[in-house]
Amino acid sequence: MVNQFIKQLEPAGLDQETTSKIREIFAKTAKEVVSQRKAVELTPEMLKNRAEASKKAREEGKKPKEVRDIGLEALKGTDAQKKALIETEEMLANARVEVGKLLTEDQKSKLPKQLQANLKEPAPKKNAKP
Repeated sequence: MVNQFIKQLEPAGLDQETTSKIREIFAKTAKEVVSQRKAVELTPEMLKNRAEASKKAREEGKKPKEVRDIGLEALKGTDAQKKALIETEEMLANARVEVGKLLTEDQKSKLPKQLQANLKEPAPKKNAKP
């Protein structure tokens, strides 16, 4: 998981020090994610089913909330498994934001748009209650 993430950042031309910091942040999070997913027996097959269903829903032009719901349904997991998946995805998203803080604007601009978006803090929700 860590090496895959680092590979995605290659176009940014990171120096060794930054790469080490990123590896440290992401490795810690990845270890926790794997541990939590194993604890609730989330299988690679379940994650694959979810990913395929989500991709299909996105291609059909569904809204992000619908895509998420369709993906969770395709997981065919227990409530505990779904909860663990959502929690671990939030952990990974937070780790990506932390990594984004280590990169310069120039480095970020060399990355694919989707990855750039993943490295930013999410925009505050509209109509969010204070």
